[in-house]
Amino acid sequence: MRVAVIDIGSNTIHLLIADSDGDRLTPIADPSRALFLGQDVARQGRISPARLGKAVATVSEFSERARRAGAQRIIALATEAIRAAENGDEVLRTLQATGLRVERISSRREGELAVIGASLDSPTRAPALLADIGGASTQLVWLHGGQPRALASVPLGSGTLAAGLPGDPPGPVAIAALGGQIVPELQAALANFGPLPVIHRLVGVGGTIRRLGRLAAKAAPPVETSRTALVEVVESLFRAPADQVSRRLDLDARRVGTLRVGGLILLSLLHQLGNPRLRVSAAGIREGAALLLARGVDPASDEQIVPFATAGAA
Repeated sequence: MRVAVIDIGSNTIHLLIADSDGDRLTPIADPSRALFLGQDVARQGRISPARLGKAVATVSEFSERARRAGAQRIIALATEAIRAAENGDEVLRTLQATGLRVERISSRREGELAVIGASLDSPTRAPALLADIGGASTQLVWLHGGQPRALASVPLGSGTLAAGLPGDPPGPVAIAALGGQIVPELQAALANFGPLPVIHRLVGVGGTIRRLGRLAAKAAPPVETSRTALVEVVESLFRAPADQVSRRLDLDARRVGTLRVGGLILLSLLHQLGNPRLRVSAAGIREGAALLLARGVDPASDEQIVPFATAGAA
């Protein structure tokens, strides 16, 4: 079955068109467009009309592309930027007016979809933690026996934090201040999981971790890399202005800021876990949603697929 998932993220809107039998997945197309919706939310609490207009145009274009490609099932999933925006309901209604099914998914569902997607190339039976550093939040999922046991949604986003980070490149004072925001949030989230066994592997999903992993391992995901290699990459992102870094790495200059912040979040998380190996998956939310579509399961529903508890819940 050919399916399509539009992921309306806080940094980027992605389209995945894929063939799937519900267990395996063959990507057909995976374009993206960086709109940084989450930066509007960080600066003014709401998504601006200008960015909303671009989002509507992008969703409409991607929806039409999916239909032309023969996708039998298509869905768009909105995440943290639209969950957090003061005008999130209005934004959702405007996107739904395109005629496409657009759903705002919960942070729990986002974590579940990431786990399902990552299982395609990064299955693990030993205790592990899955991390998805998004533009407006970071999702952490404790995995045991290959199954998700608990979720924490942490208010640390690569896009929202980058929007408030001064300097290009930011200096030591700004970096230290950012670390002062990141570390307590991660510590609190991990504490909510309760006593954890030794975590031997951190599974990373999402665009920010994927690009950092590619740079650290010098290979396309799925890859494994160490904190040492990642430190070298993150330090290099802070050595020069964004336009110079973007030319060296051949990426959009606006992404340099999100990679800088995402790198600091990832390094802090690895440190809190005792520096396990980092496994970077090539799959994530979109792939998980595509697998469920092919199985006839609603990717947007909060109906549980596997036993799952929200961290800190009774």
